Amino acid sequence: MTNNWPEIRDAYLAEHPYCEICGARGWRETTAHAHHLVLKGRRGASNAKGNLLALCRECHRKCHNGPETILWQLAAIGAKHFYGMKKKYGRKDDGD
Repeated sequence: MTNNWPEIRDAYLAEHPYCEICGARGWRETTAHAHHLVLKGRRGASNAKGNLLALCRECHRKCHNGPETILWQLAAIGAKHFYGMKKKYGRKDDGD
């Protein structure tokens, strides 16, 4: 396994081509960024798949900027849980 962030990011985005927040809402938006749920530099931060979320540019911007930042962080965590449950129970109707 590599510790090279560009390789980890590229592999994660290849596995998750659509924004996971938009997807939890039933929308399809192409992924542009890999977002760390526990931000780099904070306790518990890592490049593990469980700490990453594929996001479109707009959702990634909202996770970091603006007054609703904490709400978008919560949406990101909820989307991560939603996709984990979907994969666990085998729902594959949207091409994931």
